[in-house]
Amino acid sequence: AITGKVLHDVIPLPASVLHDGRYLWLVDKKNKLIVKEVEVSWSEQELIFVAKDQIPENVRVISSNLSTPVMGMQVNPVNAVQP
Repeated sequence: AITGKVLHDVIPLPASVLHDGRYLWLVDKKNKLIVKEVEVSWSEQELIFVAKDQIPENVRVISSNLSTPVMGMQVNPVNAVQP
């Protein structure tokens, strides 16, 4: 049997949404970009797990690439899914 720590209150996300190993790009209610530094609790295969309390409420995670992301810039979300 494999034993280990159980993770609680984490959000699984595709590993591809993590930039430079520690940043998530988020969109707030006003469609403004938030660049949020996070600590990954666990990663496996193509998923990362981030503690819920590291992600602000009422935001969406950007899964596509932005050529020049600037904090606070206006973005146009399509097919948005909340974490």
